[in-house]
Amino acid sequence: MECQTINGLVFSYASKQAIKEIRRVEGLSSALLTITGVGTFANIFLANKVIEASYSLSTTDFKMMTKGMTAIPLMKRSIIERIAGLTALRVSTREERLFWKTIYLGCKGGE
Repeated sequence: MECQTINGLVFSYASKQAIKEIRRVEGLSSALLTITGVGTFANIFLANKVIEASYSLSTTDFKMMTKGMTAIPLMKRSIIERIAGLTALRVSTREERLFWKTIYLGCKGGE
């Protein structure tokens, strides 16, 4: 979908609620990424003894951690797409519907 200029866009209550929800999802996904990384490394490096630290390092599944961390942005995108799609169905103006449709489908700027 090509990016379009939307003139006269005024957000309704439904759109404002959707924007709040998207901001909440963004904050939660950022926190989840941080917690996942910090938790794994704390598990490795906060051991009391060198032997325990070595054991933690050898038993830590870095592939699983990486897989989990790369899934978070995909989940976030999916949730935001769902919010945008549902909001597009709930708004009444053409401009708002176009805005949420663009969020749902994405757009590519002209070159």
